Amino acid sequence: MKEQLTAADAFARGGDRAELALLNHPRLTQPQLDFCSASDRFVLWDGGNSIGKSWGHAWDLVHFARGTHPLRQVPRGTRKLMVAGFSFAQMDPLMEKLWAMLPKGEIHPKLYFAPGQGIKGFKEPVVTFTSGPGRGSTIYLATYEQGANRVMGFQGHRCSMDEPPPSSVYAECRPRLNHFRGEMRVTMTPTPESPPLEYIRKEVEDGKIRMIKTSYNLENITIRGGLVPWAWATAAQIAEDIAGYLPDERPMREHGDWDPVVAGRWLERINDTCYTDDPFPEGRWFLCVAADHGTRPGRQCATLGAANAEGDYWLIDEARTETVTTTTEDAENILEMLQRNGLTWREVDHWVGDRSTSESFYGAAKSNMDLQREMASILHLSAREAAAQGLRFQTMFKDRGSLRRGIALMNTMGARGRLRVRRACAGFERGAKEWAGDLNSPLKDPLDSARYALMTLHDRADVRKVGTFGAIS
Repeated sequence: MKEQLTAADAFARGGDRAELALLNHPRLTQPQLDFCSASDRFVLWDGGNSIGKSWGHAWDLVHFARGTHPLRQVPRGTRKLMVAGFSFAQMDPLMEKLWAMLPKGEIHPKLYFAPGQGIKGFKEPVVTFTSGPGRGSTIYLATYEQGANRVMGFQGHRCSMDEPPPSSVYAECRPRLNHFRGEMRVTMTPTPESPPLEYIRKEVEDGKIRMIKTSYNLENITIRGGLVPWAWATAAQIAEDIAGYLPDERPMREHGDWDPVVAGRWLERINDTCYTDDPFPEGRWFLCVAADHGTRPGRQCATLGAANAEGDYWLIDEARTETVTTTTEDAENILEMLQRNGLTWREVDHWVGDRSTSESFYGAAKSNMDLQREMASILHLSAREAAAQGLRFQTMFKDRGSLRRGIALMNTMGARGRLRVRRACAGFERGAKEWAGDLNSPLKDPLDSARYALMTLHDRADVRKVGTFGAIS
């Protein structure tokens, strides 16, 4: 008698075939093969961005958990694994690929993947195998944000680290593998924002952990095993990606180097071809005024930026003086900037400001709310009336790495010929030519206000719906 399948059963079995095809018939690059076949207990894969570390890590993980690894021996019986990273948002590339390869018919049906939040379904993040060759095995999911306490009590067969862990987490994980003679796998691309890496570098130098090092080049992203080799990027695309990295972090993101280099100016892709004396062109443009607050002489700067639906970006003008200013003067300077460019405040689509600055002996504290209130007063409106008509400053969101992402975005725009800068932006021009990374330099302030404007225009939905520079970091 033939087995009767429901539609749901048939769909589930069909889905399993896709995941099992990824597992059983992979096409891997040579660095992925080196990592997945390594028999050492402790392995660190250090390499540039975009070399396929997450894909190789996920493939190796699932085969280890199921006990079906075709390249090396794994423990028999049920296995306990732990996968950890800085946060579930940061681990998203690995979690996405892990979910793509997990046979859905073999894991608990409550489980699902939520982008930016990891694999969910239970109060404690965990993947349980309920059938198949991995039945009874468990993958625990953790973050470095939870600290070493999350690891305490774990006795397992494997710890997988997505990016280098803080030394306290590493020190707690290693003895948790002793009971089963378990293994550790770490994949990482060092960046200037990484935690201190001296401890893991010493582990490599002392021979306690094997390091596989991979550069981002055509050979290392070429997939083998099919009728013809195939790379997921061309040499020209790789060169463009590398050119978009900041000079000081380029060797880290290209080769996986441990340390940033001492570099010259950061906006090296903003060259003379970006600058123009031409009038701002007509057409449908989205306008943004972005302010970087400052209470010291010459530190307050506001920039007028624009973008169109075709992906062209302009820095039109800036409001900046070399003296100490009050918030009232800042408001007047912004309105004058709009007026000399033939614009009214109602034509501005986005108003963005920096975080508030504290009071100093140079002058009063500066804030978006005060600037908005002063502009409304000059316009003979109440703050509420001005806000209702669109004059509402949003505070620029700045997290770890936002400065570098903004600089990389501007470099990419310059390299692709999509950014024009009018000579009226004299502060930006000088900063782009001279600023070399000093966070306290006044050269940085006009770059910050320009960065706020361009990042806002780039990320807003009304511009993004047509096209953005998505792959720039």
